[in-house]
Amino acid sequence: MLSPGETLMLTAALNPDPNIAARSWREWAAAMPLEDVTSPEMRLLPAVHANLAKLVPTLDLPKKIHGLARMTFAKSWHLVFRSSGIIAELSRFCPVLLVKGLGMLVRFDAWSSRPMADIDIHVPPSALGGALDILAQSGWKPCHGMTFESLKHRSSLRRESWNFDKGHGNLDLHWRLSAADMDGTLESQMWQTAEPVEFAGQKLLLQSPEYAFVTSLHHGFLRGHRSDLLQTVVDAAWLLPHCNDDVLLRLIRKADLSKQAADLTEYLRVVGAPCKIPTSTRGGEEGRQTRPSHRPLPTETALLHRPSLYRLWNALGRRSRIEHVLLKWMGPFSKPLNPRPPRSEYDLRDCAMIDEIAGPGWSWPEPDHSCFWTDRIDARLLIPLSSLDDHLIILSLQDRVSANAQIDIFANGVFITRKHLGARLASAACCLMVPRRLLFGPWVEISLRPRPYLGASEDRSTALSAPARRLRVLNLQNLTDFFSGHEVPQPYVRILKGEQPYVSKFARIEAKIKNSPLKGSSELPAKFDPLKYIFSYPDLFEHEVDPYEHFLMFGRHENRAYY
Repeated sequence: MLSPGETLMLTAALNPDPNIAARSWREWAAAMPLEDVTSPEMRLLPAVHANLAKLVPTLDLPKKIHGLARMTFAKSWHLVFRSSGIIAELSRFCPVLLVKGLGMLVRFDAWSSRPMADIDIHVPPSALGGALDILAQSGWKPCHGMTFESLKHRSSLRRESWNFDKGHGNLDLHWRLSAADMDGTLESQMWQTAEPVEFAGQKLLLQSPEYAFVTSLHHGFLRGHRSDLLQTVVDAAWLLPHCNDDVLLRLIRKADLSKQAADLTEYLRVVGAPCKIPTSTRGGEEGRQTRPSHRPLPTETALLHRPSLYRLWNALGRRSRIEHVLLKWMGPFSKPLNPRPPRSEYDLRDCAMIDEIAGPGWSWPEPDHSCFWTDRIDARLLIPLSSLDDHLIILSLQDRVSANAQIDIFANGVFITRKHLGARLASAACCLMVPRRLLFGPWVEISLRPRPYLGASEDRSTALSAPARRLRVLNLQNLTDFFSGHEVPQPYVRILKGEQPYVSKFARIEAKIKNSPLKGSSELPAKFDPLKYIFSYPDLFEHEVDPYEHFLMFGRHENRAYY
């Protein structure tokens, strides 16, 4: 549904009747001062300016609107200037399609009426590896801490694009049309129907109007934010007069966008845009939407020592006993992209750290650097160890919503614990006791398996399972050194050995840490570590206190160590 303000703005931007467009603008301007305009509606102002300037050139628009149109023009050409060099390099290596915002600007010469946040280009999937190498050699870096290796071998299997920056340049590189294109038919046809265009001195390609429409619809209604959806309404109104109805209708069905196209049709009708999306007049099977099956997830072969063996184990139902035997005699499944010597601590929000120890099953770094999600039915970590000894591995998780109710955690094919996630996961530590008898060498392979796994549905959010933040690896000597600053008993050693009542006490303390109402208090120090705080003082462990509550009420006044 469009809000009243959005309806007025889109009407002013798209309605061909000068009286209706001008009246919609006046109503919107009377109710919304420019200083208070929302970001989605702000994005529509250049298109409103263009339509009103054409229909009602005598209409007195605020100077800020004229200034915004000029700023849109300048910003768009600035982005082009910053990226024209790398586009030229890529075009010498492989075909390059101009898509989304840049495609719209070039097609309609809309430099002052269509905002653009980045430069969108599309390369063939088979050329992605080489394109990434060219970007790296030219000094472009993946955004949000992504590494080139992880993007090439891990995230490219899941995503359709990723952003890169260099100075003030921002490039959005696409390599796949959509997840609905299971057999690559849409991708192949998109390249076959592309139109040649000369831009910035280079011979490039432009999507056909039908493919430009579908790309915009997919992004605005399925992937983007509210402002992207509103921009899609404008883009669609501009593109539809140039589309072949039969071709567009077939393409919408093939891309599984019939519902989104119906919603868009209603928006265009409400605002009075002089165009409509074609619909079938024939009954039967041809009038129905052809809904493709969910795109099968490809095996992450670059992250596996023996991909065929891993596929066989999955086909056999991922049985832990079989896994234990295979790991014992064949070695670990996982083959991290950039293995390094053992560490005692890993920041799993950092993609470079993920490359050191992660096998299959990990998605991509979050833009806010909050966590790194697991997203497969089996997500693995191959952790190098400094000694063949008992170990305590502490996995810290972020406070994020998880669709999967619980995760079973295995070490070298042996069940260790079950983590209940629930609708909202409290930021907590998951402690994994790994005795020496489970080790086959100076390594341990951890497996995180959601039960049940909901990721087979078409909603990607159901695949997200564990929002990992940090991993600590401690052996007995590490633990002694870790707490050597305090002359205290060593309950952690007894926990490792499975002694009661220490194991039960620790379980109750862990539950208090998870459910504490004070864990997010702004009065807590940034480095506050609830586990170390408890283990550092035997009286706190003995009385099973809530570490957050105790520190705020007593510990900080007693100058107790907290990290």
